[in-house]
Amino acid sequence: FFFQFLFSITFMTANICCVLSEKKRLHLRFDDLIEHGKRFGLNFIHVPIDQLDSLKGEEQFDVVLHKVTGVMARAQRKEKEAMEQQQSFLTFLDGLSAHCKVVDSYESALSLLDRSAIADKLRGWELVYTSSETEEIGADVSSEAEMCSEGNNKNNRNSQCQHKHTWKAKTPPSTLFNTKDEFVSALSGGDVLSPLILKSVEAHGSRRAHEMCIVVNNQCLLDEDVAVLNAFHFPAIAQQFVLHNAVLVKVFVIGDELSVSYRPSISNRIVEEHTRGKDNTVIFFDSHDVSKANSHSVLNGDEPLSDCVNFDLPEDLIKEICSYIGKTFDITLFGLDIVVDNEDNTLYVVDINYFPGYKEMEHFHSILCKYILQSLTQTIDCNKNNSTTKVNK
Repeated sequence: FFFQFLFSITFMTANICCVLSEKKRLHLRFDDLIEHGKRFGLNFIHVPIDQLDSLKGEEQFDVVLHKVTGVMARAQRKEKEAMEQQQSFLTFLDGLSAHCKVVDSYESALSLLDRSAIADKLRGWELVYTSSETEEIGADVSSEAEMCSEGNNKNNRNSQCQHKHTWKAKTPPSTLFNTKDEFVSALSGGDVLSPLILKSVEAHGSRRAHEMCIVVNNQCLLDEDVAVLNAFHFPAIAQQFVLHNAVLVKVFVIGDELSVSYRPSISNRIVEEHTRGKDNTVIFFDSHDVSKANSHSVLNGDEPLSDCVNFDLPEDLIKEICSYIGKTFDITLFGLDIVVDNEDNTLYVVDINYFPGYKEMEHFHSILCKYILQSLTQTIDCNKNNSTTKVNK
């Protein structure tokens, strides 16, 4: 509680302005956040984006938290009301005092709206991580096991064998298509190979961000497949589909803190059956129906989730991935969707979400409060350093 102590001797209470939609306010269990904030000397204030103009300037905020990606996405589609709300938000940010900390910056949140831009920024990235695992070897070990335990006392009934495991992390290959005809032409010509997953470039802000298609065979498209594609929203990215044993790894990040959980996903068997059979080669789905904690979609298959998680991800590996993503996009509040290739255990980052719901992060409210305190003390230190520099000059 160092940051809490340091802040308490500097300020009595910090005002935290939270520019959130009503839906996001409910997802964050905002009333609980208010109560947690009181213990840390933080006063959380919810301000809907359409009420920012009513602030007269007398309010002094120390931190601004925001999730207005829906408005930002609609503004990019030139919707008048959203464009006005976005401008109101930008005007509000411009009017903040110099000491106020915005978490995260508007530009950082904006960088996560476009899946194509995200893919371009991460193209070519690959993380290689080697972990060491220790296995207990009993008295009846084989000669091969004994060989990997040089220096052990063979008179000892139990010895240890060190195994090294190399993990890789990257993003799947992807291609941007602006129209359905452009995509179908590339598919028919073999310029993109199935199986692949088709996603709207919009990563946030509308239902279409969650509407996706799996294309399991590019040799022929049935009339029903073309009808599905006609209804799909382009521009879109075609991302290599990775067989991942029906497990989606969800990572939630707040500063240096993270939480990992597992959710149901697309079953290998479903994709393989469609590939071999004469069924539709384009499978449409909504990710909300397939990858929620309690999902029971036909695409999930029949296997219990606990039976599908056949890997143990090193915590330091996940931290390195999150550190790279955070620095690349200059973000501190985000979530990652990761799948693990069931052939070689390569991790693929398939989506990045700005300021997710954190429902599965234990002690979320306390972690967020501590992170805000940390941000405030860093701002105080920065301001002190700037003042000292001016005096020295």
